[in-house]
Amino acid sequence: MKFNIIFTLLLLFTFTLCFSQKVTKQCIDSMFKKSFPAFKEKRDVVYVLNGIAYDSLQINLELNKFDLKSLIDLTFLTCEQNEFTHCINDAGIIRFVHSQKARIKRKSWQTAKHLLTNKYVSPSLVIDNAVINQELVGKTFKELRLKNIMYIDIAQMNGSSQIRIWKSDTK
Repeated sequence: MKFNIIFTLLLLFTFTLCFSQKVTKQCIDSMFKKSFPAFKEKRDVVYVLNGIAYDSLQINLELNKFDLKSLIDLTFLTCEQNEFTHCINDAGIIRFVHSQKARIKRKSWQTAKHLLTNKYVSPSLVIDNAVINQELVGKTFKELRLKNIMYIDIAQMNGSSQIRIWKSDTK
């Protein structure tokens, strides 16, 4: 699962031509195909976008509301992985940045501050899908203000922590 997230983020960085464009089903399908070999092998796919299920016809309308730069992660689950006995469709799970509740944002902010002050850990920092130079991580984080952040989380990438931030003007 962690490898899939890492691979997805790396894949996103290779799609720099699509970053300024609206997301399409074809673009998401190609990312799923490259990241998950079982994609569309046996069954149709139900797309779950930010927790809401859509069929193949509806998903394009919903995806057009987002830019690729606000994509958090992609996950693909086959029926076999879920161990469903009567499964009709596989699931493609797509998460985009959304406005977090202040409580969740504050908790992630505190966790990120703790990680940055820990001398045994050197987390990386990604702001709006741009990786910040490791030497500038502490300074850049201190310049950020919680009120200017729309979404913040901490992910594990290649065995180390990564602080991911999307500013309020993203989306």
